[in-house]
Amino acid sequence: MNLAQRVAIVLGLLLIAAMALFPPWMGKAYVIGIYPSGYHLVFARVWAYGPVLPEHPRRDWVTYRVDTCRLLAQWVFAAGLTAAAVVALGSGKRPATELTERGNQT
Repeated sequence: MNLAQRVAIVLGLLLIAAMALFPPWMGKAYVIGIYPSGYHLVFARVWAYGPVLPEHPRRDWVTYRVDTCRLLAQWVFAAGLTAAAVVALGSGKRPATELTERGNQT
């Protein structure tokens, strides 16, 4: 594994970690149903970013949670992109010195 491949793996892992820190959220309101609620810090109080419902202004009518389906799709895409970068950055040939050393050992 060369340096460029290692850098691609580290960048892919950092991207996945950033996605875990700022996951997609979804809200469920009594009146309007389920809706995307943006990307927010996982430790944040997401209810502060939700819509104000004119019919029911009370916050207990709205619940928020991480949209795990979207988050998993993002992770799969990032892992696939990282794997493609590692394959693309890899050299298909082994160094000639390594091949000649193995041939001389017999």
